[in-house]
Amino acid sequence: MLSLLYASNITISSSPGFLTLKCEIFGEFKLLRWFRNDLSLPDDQRFSFTENNKTMKVSNPVRSDCGTYTCQVSNENETSEVKVSVTGEIPEVCEDSPSSDAWFCVNV
Repeated sequence: MLSLLYASNITISSSPGFLTLKCEIFGEFKLLRWFRNDLSLPDDQRFSFTENNKTMKVSNPVRSDCGTYTCQVSNENETSEVKVSVTGEIPEVCEDSPSSDAWFCVNV
């Protein structure tokens, strides 16, 4: 039986000193990778991952952490990805983007 795999959404939450991105996935995956601006994330201890990499936490976010984040999942049969833009200096409030299904953060 072939099961469908897809990444459907990334939610963003922030708290003082942390930015958290969570990838919502349907189906079974073998590999989940995160990218920022289409590049692999830097080897930086500020990035931590939980829930089989579905949740990524950035500690002490800085302006250079802004950009387009991609959650890419794959298995033997297919690959799926979803993107979200993180804007602002240090995200404090997350709002639903009026122009897309993605979420974005802004300073208030």
